[in-house]
Amino acid sequence: MSSDADRPKPTVFVSYASEDREAARRIGDALSGHGLVVWFDESELGGGDVWDQKIRKQIRECDYFMALVSAHTEARHEGYFRREWRLAVERTLDMADDHTFLLPVVIDGTIEGRARVPEKFLSVQWLKLPGGQATPALEALCRRLVSGDDAAPPAAKKASRSTGGASPSAAPIPREFPRQEPGQKVKFWVEVAGWTFWSGWALYKRLPRWIRILLIFWLIVLFLERGCGRSGHREYSDDAQKKVSNHDTALAIPAIKQQMQGLPETVRQATQAALNGVPLQSIPLNGGTLSGAASSGVPEKSIAVLPFVDMSEKKDQEYFSDGLSEELLDLLAQVPELRVPARTSSFYFKGKQATVAEIAKALSVTHVLEGSVRKDHGTVRVTVQLIRADTGYNVWSKTYDRDLKDLFEVQDEISNAVVAALKIQLLPTQHLVSAYATTSVDAHDAFLLGWQLHFLGDADADRRAIAAFHKALAADPSYAPAYVGLGMATISLPSDSGGLGAPVYQESMSYVDRAIELAPQLSIAYSARGIFRLEHQDWRGAQADIAQAATLDPRDSQAQRYLSRYLASQGLLTEAVAASRRAIEIDPLDIFALENLANFLAASADYAGAREALRRAREINPADWDLWYESGLVEVLSGHSAEALAASRQISLEGYRWTVAAMAHHSQGEVAEARRLTADLIKKYGHSEPYAVARVLAWCGDTERAFEWLTRAYAAHDDRMESVKYDPLLSQLRTDPRYQALLRTMNL
Repeated sequence: MSSDADRPKPTVFVSYASEDREAARRIGDALSGHGLVVWFDESELGGGDVWDQKIRKQIRECDYFMALVSAHTEARHEGYFRREWRLAVERTLDMADDHTFLLPVVIDGTIEGRARVPEKFLSVQWLKLPGGQATPALEALCRRLVSGDDAAPPAAKKASRSTGGASPSAAPIPREFPRQEPGQKVKFWVEVAGWTFWSGWALYKRLPRWIRILLIFWLIVLFLERGCGRSGHREYSDDAQKKVSNHDTALAIPAIKQQMQGLPETVRQATQAALNGVPLQSIPLNGGTLSGAASSGVPEKSIAVLPFVDMSEKKDQEYFSDGLSEELLDLLAQVPELRVPARTSSFYFKGKQATVAEIAKALSVTHVLEGSVRKDHGTVRVTVQLIRADTGYNVWSKTYDRDLKDLFEVQDEISNAVVAALKIQLLPTQHLVSAYATTSVDAHDAFLLGWQLHFLGDADADRRAIAAFHKALAADPSYAPAYVGLGMATISLPSDSGGLGAPVYQESMSYVDRAIELAPQLSIAYSARGIFRLEHQDWRGAQADIAQAATLDPRDSQAQRYLSRYLASQGLLTEAVAASRRAIEIDPLDIFALENLANFLAASADYAGAREALRRAREINPADWDLWYESGLVEVLSGHSAEALAASRQISLEGYRWTVAAMAHHSQGEVAEARRLTADLIKKYGHSEPYAVARVLAWCGDTERAFEWLTRAYAAHDDRMESVKYDPLLSQLRTDPRYQALLRTMNL
């Protein structure tokens, strides 16, 4: 008799679209952790007959076939995973009907009944694993598969036949669905009817009020048109029936039209279409149809706050309208049930010709909040409207005319009105509190101006921002956000001309220290201090501050982005990639988070993933030359020198262009050209870019001078030294004792 220890471990083939690789890896890890052998191809693209035959062989021999279904598989008309699905289905033709082999898994909001999968998939039970995360249901499935409760694995069956006798592992397995008992069929259909009714009722309650009204009107018309038809009044002649039907309808239509008054234009048009006999699923709704109004994988309770329009007479209050929008966004982001994309993503569409529907689709939200601001002589008018994106329906709108000193009360009223309109219930202990509140109108106005100037990203703007923050603090000396802005603008100035010196670092730190002293719960203060410390190589302090920022505001994408950089600096690349993905989930159009992700994936030798992240970032901001710099480095690392040179020609700053070109020429064996470019780089930019020089020298094999320039970079507090522990361009230095000595000196 065979024991459990002698039984071969069951094998599971995991099939997935390339975009779902991370989810597949998480599921594979969970399956392996429960004693299953997992087969899945981790390469971005397969190719060649050998690779194809390997996949076919694994599908023929695996004990179970797990197919990951998602929005990515739904979106792709073609893909190798579909061939894998077909091969698995073909294999089931030789299997008993009660044998468990196919294991479809949904990893997002894809609806099973509408999924684009083989028909055979719909005849078996599905498992839901959002994001590929392990759940109790997955653990229970693993236990059944390992124990062989569902069906004897093929390998065990072969072993039983080869020995000519029976074994416990080959014992008959009960059918997945037992034989019907008396009354079971009736009970089944009663349960189906019950679930259908309650599902329909739940969907009906989730629809906007105007759609529910439209459904009622349509049902009335349907009843009047068909309820009085031949089936219900067979004794009537055709003419009599027509007269009755037309008479009843004529009586009902005026009442319906009276109810239509006051509804939005699109609703009136749709209702009129229903009265004219247009099928329900064909009623037009702003480019869509009613049948698709509520069917979407986008969270119902989600909202994007767009930059409010400056309606002032001189059009010189844009900083104020932008600031008001950002503060409203921060307030709404405090609601746990509400998904709110961060500032970078919401403000990306400013000045662009994009419809509400297009914006909502790009940000994966159901609702959009937009408005306008007019500030004049101590008063402010704020007009705001909440729009449901899939229908264009105005869910709520209001105009506020107030004194400027009451601005924060207006923000509170707007945020609470939005929460109420979205039918979100706040707990009694939950209060939406603005982090930027102050009793001084002048302090708040100067802060908003300084904040916008700082984010322009150049030295002159930072100098003007510093003046604005000082003005804010003169009006309110205890205004913590102004201290944060002052620290951020001050520490940004040296980056335009050289390294970060100790006096500048200490001055900037004193400002954020004061902000934390005044407002211990201000997350942006901890984020700022954390990145200051990280770039000054205070690893322990950086970890504490960034962790505190993420704790105070889990949806702060900037804190997650800084956390990813800290993790990478410690050589924890897997964790850094995960933190970067969290930042992108919160702020999907943040090119800095995408750039970080590309760096960490490239350092992990996932060049395809790095290219995809940079491609997405270039889609968002095609004019950013730095993305071409990172792309060039990825091509250098992956051995594509020609592509690296092509990317270098897109880099506008010659120092960075020479960096990529020098490494690419060296990889092509053009040593003289590489040395010429390196010499030019050192002569013109060595004083401000010592770490870049060290990277080029290390890649070109000049170890002695590479260490010399790394030492200079460390002494100059070059902030790029945070990547020295994981930087793949320095890989040739890692076996040298001086490399380990440098890490010890840096407390790494």
